[in-house]
Amino acid sequence: MPHVVLVAHQESVPFKELAKLAGVLQKQVLEHLQPFWQCSATVTAEAEWNRVPNGSWPIVFMNNLPGPLAGQHLQHNGRPIAYVETGPWQSVIASHECLEMIVDPNGQSLLRPTHAAGTLGGADMPIEYLVEICDPCVAPEHAYPIDDVWVSDFVTRQYYQPTQGAARWSFAGRVGGPGQVLPHGYLTWYNLSDGRWYQSQADAAGTTSVVHIPAPDVSGQPARLAIDRLGAVKRHACFASKPRPFAQVGGTPQHCAIDLDAELARHSATFQSKASPAKALAKSVKKTTEKSKARTKEKSQ
Repeated sequence: MPHVVLVAHQESVPFKELAKLAGVLQKQVLEHLQPFWQCSATVTAEAEWNRVPNGSWPIVFMNNLPGPLAGQHLQHNGRPIAYVETGPWQSVIASHECLEMIVDPNGQSLLRPTHAAGTLGGADMPIEYLVEICDPCVAPEHAYPIDDVWVSDFVTRQYYQPTQGAARWSFAGRVGGPGQVLPHGYLTWYNLSDGRWYQSQADAAGTTSVVHIPAPDVSGQPARLAIDRLGAVKRHACFASKPRPFAQVGGTPQHCAIDLDAELARHSATFQSKASPAKALAKSVKKTTEKSKARTKEKSQ
């Protein structure tokens, strides 16, 4: 079973607070996420980076985190790692990263909808959704509490692949139907017809618009992780602009062989790459798009 570990960079969060949040996220994973997505993980906290078990999936809390660095990445060993900026909404952001990390650790999961799930220019699109279960309801006002700690809402599999009859579109019920995007949220898909990525984005009033995804200025990341960088600054600003309206509540293992400072330097350097955006996108989504085309070809035969 995957092991998600919360750890603070340079003691940016008291360990007691991290330990409480780890317990809350463990409850969310086992009691809320698992019944809807049939996946699970162990969630714990460590006081120091050198005590993070080797092979685990760290969520690192940092002060003054650059917006584009926030979110999920891949370690050099191919396992996921996520960075969360400390602040009043850190529990919601950590919940977001934890849930998406467990559902799609490699950042490549796509789901074909069971209905004509969108139009552009009036034409139905054969599409595959990028599985980002917290992004349609990403804003802090859509969060819900567990034991006085606020966590992210998330959409269910039926949100992407609705069936007949009653359904639960998101765990907390914030989302009212398949494909709905709440204020500040977004939904991403790959168009099998033209080989391009699109996103339905909702503004503060909940008005949605469909846009082409521009080539992200990153390289060497799977599709979801590369495209997610496009929304990182926007998400960062969304949370930063909202002061928290709730009370802040906050044998010997083999330890992590990953050098955290080296990982931070490597991921930061990614965003300073001078590679052309077009080449970056092609490299980021090559495997995902090839798999999508192969599935389409198989179904047409």
